[in-house]
Amino acid sequence: MRSRDTHLEQFSTFAFLEGDRVRHWIPDPRLRRNMQKCLTDANAPGDQVSDTIWALYWYKIWQEQQPQAPSKTTPKPTAEQHLAAYLQEICYWTAQKTAQRFPQLEFTLADYFQLSSAETARVLKSFNPQFGSSLKGYGSIVLTNLLKDYLRQRRAIDVCSDWSLLRKLSQKRVMEVLVHAGVNPGEVDEYQFAWVCFKTIMVPASPEADLDKKQKPEANLWPAISHLYNSKRAQQISPSSPKLTAEQLETRLSKLTRWSREYLYPRSTPSTKPNRARSKGRSRTVWPIPWPPPYSMPPSKKKPSRSASSTIATPEPPLPRPLGNSMAPPRKSCACSTKIACPSRTSP
Repeated sequence: MRSRDTHLEQFSTFAFLEGDRVRHWIPDPRLRRNMQKCLTDANAPGDQVSDTIWALYWYKIWQEQQPQAPSKTTPKPTAEQHLAAYLQEICYWTAQKTAQRFPQLEFTLADYFQLSSAETARVLKSFNPQFGSSLKGYGSIVLTNLLKDYLRQRRAIDVCSDWSLLRKLSQKRVMEVLVHAGVNPGEVDEYQFAWVCFKTIMVPASPEADLDKKQKPEANLWPAISHLYNSKRAQQISPSSPKLTAEQLETRLSKLTRWSREYLYPRSTPSTKPNRARSKGRSRTVWPIPWPPPYSMPPSKKKPSRSASSTIATPEPPLPRPLGNSMAPPRKSCACSTKIACPSRTSP
């Protein structure tokens, strides 16, 4: 993998994967223009301001750009997109180490890379520069733990039989599964009560260790589940609720287990069926990557022209510099649109 040597690349490009390798870096035009403007305003050679200082600079801006009431439709702050680009190498190396550590699993390096790239926001939320660690070092630890937790949960769900999974669900989770599956509202109560009857009969009859090994309940238990359901349905659901045979209950509960797996552990974003792109008469595997990046770009706003006599807002104190003030160049005027002082500035 070719490393990104300039700050312009580090904070404005995203990895393009072919198979398990990064072939090249794709620039985001808007991030590139924004970063180029900041570098120009800083007016400092690239070796005088380290990438760690720039990361802290964008992190401080990201903190101030956080919406008060974020939602799924809220665009990602520009600073968060710069930091997501900055952490691309960490996402890749973390994915590579995880793939090498668990070669027996079905996931590929591209899968782990996608999962890591989707969790950069969680890295920023828990990062604290006051502790002295760099964003890359901290991000490597957090992303590694997040991938391990995901695999631990995924493997735990895979070792359970369908009926063990059904027994371990809570009533709240069953409702979420049914709503997500789009079940007819008139049948939701029937599915829920069938699940209650299943747990009532199965838990005393089959200990957890035995139930995990079973593919399905014993044949003599289904009539008992059906009898409990039909005898209590008028009280628990409605008097007009139809009776269900043992076979009908088994079919409904089988659907519920399938919906539960799909809801709790959906397949990762990268498809296991790679796209095929032809180049020079040969076919090559092209894995989906976060491009366009999964960070929605805020609409560009035209700023009014600023006359020479216009005053510039007084900048706030600069970010803490763990590497020392010797890393910063002399103070330069900066036309950066943000109120945060550029890394080239020093305290007045």
